Amino acid sequence: MTRTESQPPHTIALSGSLTMQTVGAVYRDVEQMPDGCELTLDMSRVETVDSSALALITALARKAHDAGSSVTLRALPKSIASVIHIYGLSDILKPYIQIDA
Repeated sequence: MTRTESQPPHTIALSGSLTMQTVGAVYRDVEQMPDGCELTLDMSRVETVDSSALALITALARKAHDAGSSVTLRALPKSIASVIHIYGLSDILKPYIQIDA
């Protein structure tokens, strides 16, 4: 997995795999960002995901809630979007996570 980060507005662009082996590094990058910043996680070049991606998304929602900010997920993989829908997480995540196609 590779990732690039931009200056405000903060965007982390991911590519490759977002799995148990890689999600920790992404979360550490997010933890480095100042509280209250608006974050976009660009997943348009992510090829492989597992349930760790969902764990990352819920952790981002929790961080956004605690910091009074929000997170935009750009090009969320369909497999993760389906799981969010199936488990009824859309309404829980909605105040903190915006999903852009």
